[in-house]
Amino acid sequence: MIPVAAQPEPADFDRRVRQPGLAFLAGQGITHSAPSELRWKDHWRHCLVHLHAAYDGICAFLGVYIEPVTGARTVEHFRPKRTHPQLAYEWSNYRLVCNTLNGRKGDHEDVLDPFTLAPDTFCIEFTSGRIYPDPVLEAREPVTFAAAEATIRRLRLDDAECRGVRTAHFGDYLAGDVSADFLRRHSPFVWYELRRQGLL
Repeated sequence: MIPVAAQPEPADFDRRVRQPGLAFLAGQGITHSAPSELRWKDHWRHCLVHLHAAYDGICAFLGVYIEPVTGARTVEHFRPKRTHPQLAYEWSNYRLVCNTLNGRKGDHEDVLDPFTLAPDTFCIEFTSGRIYPDPVLEAREPVTFAAAEATIRRLRLDDAECRGVRTAHFGDYLAGDVSADFLRRHSPFVWYELRRQGLL
């Protein structure tokens, strides 16, 4: 995971997402929390193409490109809809995330926000693909270090599948199968770590 710069909402977002969403919430009488059985109106799907374009197709949690057709891109509500219904139809609460990691986060709120993430919070060990919090943080910023560990656990960012993605991209670059520029566009977390570690 690397920092993500928040992008402005699309020109038609208010008309296509926010206003219909607010009307739905008002019709349900929902203000501060939503019942778990609520059948949400998924007006946010109208901005998914814009969300993908605005964030260059990169999963905010895994840091890899999500193919538009086969990659199962999703609108991830960073603050969960159930506990923060007033943010359910707000662009600022949306993160572009692959379906797998969206499901892993669910309604949990113990995940670091890519929009406010400090650079170099997470590191990659390229021999194994392991992700871990920057050890410097443990003494300097113990709360951030603990939050980074919790994020890794919650999203299972260090499982075999996630490690495999990172090592595959690193291996493709080492073998000369992809360029550094391709890596930057399709696997920016790996690209960033290669640069930070002086390997690129």
